[in-house]
Amino acid sequence: MVQWFEQRYGDNAKQTKIRELQRLIGVVQQMKQTYPQHNDVLDPILTAWVQHSQDIQQQIATQTLVQSNNNMQNVDIQKVRTAFLNSINIIRQTRWRKKYAYDERLDYSAYAWAQTLSERNQVTPTNRSSPWPHWRNTPDEWYYNYSVIDQRFRDRWVNATIINWVNHTENVSKPHFSCKQEDCTQATIDALEWTLDRFMAEESYDGAHFRSIVKKEFRYIGLWLYKDANGLWVVIHYATDLE
Repeated sequence: MVQWFEQRYGDNAKQTKIRELQRLIGVVQQMKQTYPQHNDVLDPILTAWVQHSQDIQQQIATQTLVQSNNNMQNVDIQKVRTAFLNSINIIRQTRWRKKYAYDERLDYSAYAWAQTLSERNQVTPTNRSSPWPHWRNTPDEWYYNYSVIDQRFRDRWVNATIINWVNHTENVSKPHFSCKQEDCTQATIDALEWTLDRFMAEESYDGAHFRSIVKKEFRYIGLWLYKDANGLWVVIHYATDLE
């Protein structure tokens, strides 16, 4: 039923979808009262539609939150996001991978971590005694603590299916960024291209950032840019199929 609804309304009419789902939920609830002998058939339909309605409402709330917290006022952020998605998908296509698509939940989780990094004024270390851009507990936690990071994803509604032992990961970058123009859109695109080039340079030794870009199991990404007095934070979150 959910698949039928997606085919009918697509992805760009969330409010319309919610209203129609609420109408259909009411119809099914009435049918359950009128024909209780068919509840074994009606209950799964009702559960699926209620869950789908809640998911869409969460997506709307997340998208609104992310859009309202964009602090790069002199940047056409949609143009930047489109350019970045095109660039990363060109890389994937050359390796016979499916294209990435943005997901609002991953945008939000990336936003939350970029903001945290800015508050910590944390930089990528040159040695392990320095703070690590992925640590969640203590500054000396230099390794990628999967269980802690997984919980942080789940706390932000990112429940990714485990496929071939992976379900999500995180890339962090702080590229050189300087722009005093009225429109810094192109400068921001250039900073992201630099980030992609840096990550792809890891191909020779199969580095973690390179693997994130080309990993076949990943299907969705979230991107957040956070500008502060110390520069530009770039956080990219990747995930498999999202529940």
